[in-house]
Amino acid sequence: MKISLIDDDVVVHFIFNTTIRLYDSTIQTDCYIDSTTALEQIRTRKFESDLILLDIQMPRLNGWQFLVEYEKTELQIPIYLLSSSNNPLDIEHSKKFSSVNGYFIKPLEMAHLDEMLQKLMK
Repeated sequence: MKISLIDDDVVVHFIFNTTIRLYDSTIQTDCYIDSTTALEQIRTRKFESDLILLDIQMPRLNGWQFLVEYEKTELQIPIYLLSSSNNPLDIEHSKKFSSVNGYFIKPLEMAHLDEMLQKLMK
């Protein structure tokens, strides 16, 4: 199993990797600091992941813009938003994207992982 994180904050990458290792050390991770890089790999079919965690606020291509472009591709990897925003409008907006399976407030917690992986295994 591989989980990818798309977030421009390297501290979030550290927390993500640490949390994943503590949860299950057999889960592989990929971290992208730039959503355009991840999107380019998706478009060229070089992206391999079972689950994507996506931040909303990023430079160049924010999470919303990424989702618009992602949904134009043929991939159907489940995406969860992992954001520092607890704005109800952001949470509601996330429901407009068929690829978004959930919305979590940072930091990533074990309970978040458990919920995502339980849904993935069904």
